Amino acid sequence: MMRVYRGVSREDDADRAVAAATQEMGNVVPGIVFAFPGGKQDPAQVAAALQERFPRTLVVGASTPAPFTDGKRYASALAVAAVDAPDTRWSARSLHLSSFDGEAATRAVDDMLGELDLDRESVALSEVFCLLLVDGIAKKEESVSAILAEALDGIAFVGGSAGDDLSFSSTFVIHGRQAMQGAATIVLVRCSEGFTLFKHQHFTTSERRLAVTRADVSARRVREMDGVPALEAYAAALGIPASEVTPGIASQNPLIFRCGDALYVRSVQQIEADGSMTFYCAIEPGMVLSIGSRAPQVDALRAALSELPPPETIGLFLLFNCIVRSLEALEQKQEDVLASMFSAASCATVGFDTYGEQWNGLHINQTVVGVAIHHATRNGGER
Repeated sequence: MMRVYRGVSREDDADRAVAAATQEMGNVVPGIVFAFPGGKQDPAQVAAALQERFPRTLVVGASTPAPFTDGKRYASALAVAAVDAPDTRWSARSLHLSSFDGEAATRAVDDMLGELDLDRESVALSEVFCLLLVDGIAKKEESVSAILAEALDGIAFVGGSAGDDLSFSSTFVIHGRQAMQGAATIVLVRCSEGFTLFKHQHFTTSERRLAVTRADVSARRVREMDGVPALEAYAAALGIPASEVTPGIASQNPLIFRCGDALYVRSVQQIEADGSMTFYCAIEPGMVLSIGSRAPQVDALRAALSELPPPETIGLFLLFNCIVRSLEALEQKQEDVLASMFSAASCATVGFDTYGEQWNGLHINQTVVGVAIHHATRNGGER
């Protein structure tokens, strides 16, 4: 049966934070440790201290504005989760984004499959999935996600982009003793009891549409929509002066791209002084976007969580939650309500606020994605 040991510390010093977050974990030798330093702690020192604390354990993680666990969001804190699960096995690789191509990704996946005693011809897709933790400011998530999806060849994956304190200056992914910038950590997971993927957003499209007519694609910066400055066009679609468009207004009214029957949010990261708009996700000239229409976040999340298996059958719920969703929840004073709803959905829930989410080959925004790892229960289940 899976057991997940969680700890949180608000200590700024990484060594003291790791000691405090793991002090009640005793002599457990987990299969994997997840670490999510929340802005104050040095990620490299966190990684080194955790690997020293758990020398025989795989350590992975990402920097974040805030992790969440045990029904609460912890801004600027370190959260650690040690997973002891005899029926679940883990393997990880890290790659620098400058060399993240198809050959490197395929080689990494093959190596991890080998470590898990699997091969591509016989892998049971219902028992294997992948996690992706990736630099959140390098603006490489679209290509990394597409390349990884091809290398995985049908194996499902979810993930999150690392963050910082909203300065957008330095984000890190962790693998072993190292915390790396401009890199991705890939974790392949084999779980005999199976898993359920989770994806949720609380926006739908409206009739208000805008076409991207000029953009700096590599910087995800839109300069014009409908042939006029981006901010001017966006404000006109909302029916307000451009001077009244704030980050809060933008988070409440994101732009949405429709692909078939699926909707993908394009969240505004920054409103620039020249009237252009920078996004968390890829934007290209010719894209037709709709102004999003928002449903109440709590009600929408409750409905989505109700579709998961019973909480007692989920040993670990790993979640990657867009920072824009958290900022909205903070504004509405609902952050702890939402965190407690996640926590109630499983025996153990751990996650972090991201600068973007990955979902089976796509990089998306203003969404929460995750994976519920099933476990065997006894006596009707333990919580």
